[in-house]
Amino acid sequence: KNKNKKQKKQKKYINKNISETQSKNRQKQTPEQHVKEPTMRDLLPFLRLYRQHWGLLGIGLLLSLFTLWAGIGLLSLSGWFLSAAAIAGLSRLGRQSFNYLLPAGAVRFLSIIRTASRWADRVVTHDATFRLLTRLRILFWERLSPLPAAGLQRLRQGDLLNRLVADIDAMDHVYLR
Repeated sequence: KNKNKKQKKQKKYINKNISETQSKNRQKQTPEQHVKEPTMRDLLPFLRLYRQHWGLLGIGLLLSLFTLWAGIGLLSLSGWFLSAAAIAGLSRLGRQSFNYLLPAGAVRFLSIIRTASRWADRVVTHDATFRLLTRLRILFWERLSPLPAAGLQRLRQGDLLNRLVADIDAMDHVYLR
């Protein structure tokens, strides 16, 4: 019991020292040095923008799944086809009775489906992303234009534009990747 009490006291002492050190470090920081770490909650306003384009984004997701299924089918069928052709080639009867035209046609069909669905997926998701970025730029401009010019004069020429473009371009990869 004494050992447990000692361990609890040590933990309390350590936790107390850690929290005191952290609070001292926070007090030493100037407002410019203290930068808030981004969290998932920071993305919530942007997720509302995604709701406006849910149709295109959903179609893009379905096309991605279709591409995935065609790829899995292509890998499994081509693997079976190569193995079956190798086994059939070992015997004289297998060489004559093995139907290689049907699986070869299915492999070609699946590869064309995979390629076409991947292309359509890229077209649809890029279209949805560009529409979203257009709406995002309009939203930022609507919020930026009513700000007083006196508050924006502290920024150098082009800083505001560079920040706006960089932040929106960073959102470009959220859905596509």
